[in-house]
Amino acid sequence: MGTQETRIFNQWRGVDLANVLYLKKCQSNSWKVCHKYECKIYGRLYPRLLPSVVRTVMQILLRKKAKSLPEGDWQDFLNLQAHLEDIKNDSARNGRGSAKWQDVELMSQATLEYSQVIEPSDLIKLTLDEVLNLETEGMRLYSVSEKASPLEKTGLLGQAMGLFHTVKDMYPLWRYPWPTIRHAVILAQMTLEHWYEALGHALKSYFFIEPVLYPITWDPLRAMRTFLLVKIMIEIEYNKSQSQDAGSALGNLDRYDINWPVAISALMAEVQTAIPKGFGTDSGFAREFEQLQRGVGLEDGGWISFWGREREKLKKAAQEMVD
Repeated sequence: MGTQETRIFNQWRGVDLANVLYLKKCQSNSWKVCHKYECKIYGRLYPRLLPSVVRTVMQILLRKKAKSLPEGDWQDFLNLQAHLEDIKNDSARNGRGSAKWQDVELMSQATLEYSQVIEPSDLIKLTLDEVLNLETEGMRLYSVSEKASPLEKTGLLGQAMGLFHTVKDMYPLWRYPWPTIRHAVILAQMTLEHWYEALGHALKSYFFIEPVLYPITWDPLRAMRTFLLVKIMIEIEYNKSQSQDAGSALGNLDRYDINWPVAISALMAEVQTAIPKGFGTDSGFAREFEQLQRGVGLEDGGWISFWGREREKLKKAAQEMVD
């Protein structure tokens, strides 16, 4: 390392650079090349640190804006191989439950926000801080709701859902903690026997959330959520048969003309297929499934040719019933 090395422990331009090891020559070169463009940005952000990927891209954009980046370097950057589709299709998740593509989106938003090289579009308005604040407040309401009465619970969870609904064009349905809160809403609505609302959220989850979070069809959590949807449908079919009130909440489902026995049979078959790998045939879940199957008294196979049409009806309902 040599005598030219220096450890910086003082505060410089408002930024604590303790424990940063730098050669004096490298420090000087870094300032001339790029740090003079980014220093004020880091000063505003301190003590928060940007990911190294964000910083690297931001340096390139800042230097391009300042016309200090050689054209050859800029062309080399543009000619880098794109992995956009690979990243979008990558199912790996971080510790917060976010997909890799979502992390890339957030880093891109941070790059645009802090470099101010171009004006963010309407679809890139959420900064990292805003996302964290949104998630923190959503989970606070969720935690408070756990100790509330069923009616109070739905109100608190409704507030939490409303937070994410306001940014739904920028915040995907499957990003944590929105799915967790939605599942709590489903359970709360079932407790209150609000079957229409429970169905709307369960269908939204079935079509647009669970396939992303649990891409393996026999995933235990995915199967359990589908089983919950089946239970809701059974309650709806029973309640609709007992009431002819077209003005009720369940009466609103008439416009979809859903064949409930076919839908229930098809979803039951999906759950049944998942049991051997996801739970085991001797598991408690398998026994609960068999008990419900006997109680419903569904016949095997008769629904298959009708399921595609009914599935499209349910998907349309998932898009329209709730946000």
